[in-house]
Amino acid sequence: MGWASWCKRKYIGEGIILNVDVVSFYPTLMIEYGFLSRNVVDSNLYKQIYEERIRLKVENNPLHKPYKIVLNSTYGAMKHKYNNLYDPRQANNVCVVGQLLLLDLIEKLEPHWMLIQSNTDGLIGKIKRISDLDKIKEICREWEERTHMKLEFETFKKIYQKDVNNYILIHEDGSFKSKGAYVKTLNEIDNDLPIVNMALKEYFINKTPVEETINNCKDLLMFQKVVKLTYKYSHALYGDKPLKEKTLRVFASKNEDDKGVFKVKPNGRVEKIANTPEKCFILNDSVIGKRVPRRLDKEWYINLAKKRIEDFVGKSD
Repeated sequence: MGWASWCKRKYIGEGIILNVDVVSFYPTLMIEYGFLSRNVVDSNLYKQIYEERIRLKVENNPLHKPYKIVLNSTYGAMKHKYNNLYDPRQANNVCVVGQLLLLDLIEKLEPHWMLIQSNTDGLIGKIKRISDLDKIKEICREWEERTHMKLEFETFKKIYQKDVNNYILIHEDGSFKSKGAYVKTLNEIDNDLPIVNMALKEYFINKTPVEETINNCKDLLMFQKVVKLTYKYSHALYGDKPLKEKTLRVFASKNEDDKGVFKVKPNGRVEKIANTPEKCFILNDSVIGKRVPRRLDKEWYINLAKKRIEDFVGKSD
């Protein structure tokens, strides 16, 4: 059982966009309402971890992140049959009560803003006037006192929303908060199609055409598409040539002699690897500092970026 999220799909909103998040929602529910697994011997230890995490977060100490993982995974463990914390009744209590509390907040805020989305632990809405913010915070304070939850507020000037799990919220200064594969923050470990990610952000934040972002980039690393085969597949193919590697770094190619990449099941069934170019070249050695070659097909990345933008674009209010 999970929280029934809702959102305005393919929505663009501009004005005063308010993000309201419940701080450490599920762990707080487990502590305040006694929904921790009944297999836990000492519930005070969980509470101590919770309080330490909140303290570190207030100090902007990055060490709060592993504490968050411990707290949230405790809820997940209650739904895992082979975990010592398994307690599905308590897990369902967390979900149901969490849904009801947020629904109560949605109902009380409804006359004062337009709801854009509700998710597992927060809401996003649009208000007409900055003066409405005082009334909203007053309602939220009453909700906090009654439910024993804590809320955080953040305002933005614009939102592009594909669905509840894919959106970008933009501040006045151009900084942003994002969620979803298309616009998420990348890193060295998770760095798939970074040029497309950048092109979308530049388009949404600065209205820069995707052609400009992509054509001006000379760094080959920015164009990598990372492919990883799961255990369900025996090997990959480049055209009809078997490959030993199960992780590939592929690049779109405009060379007519280049091939596509495929994956093969143990029974011999061949499947096209999703979201890869029809023609590509593979470079599994380091490409750090390498410039794009002439064979790189930038049009493929431009078309992909435009398709992803279309997934976001909706009716502006």
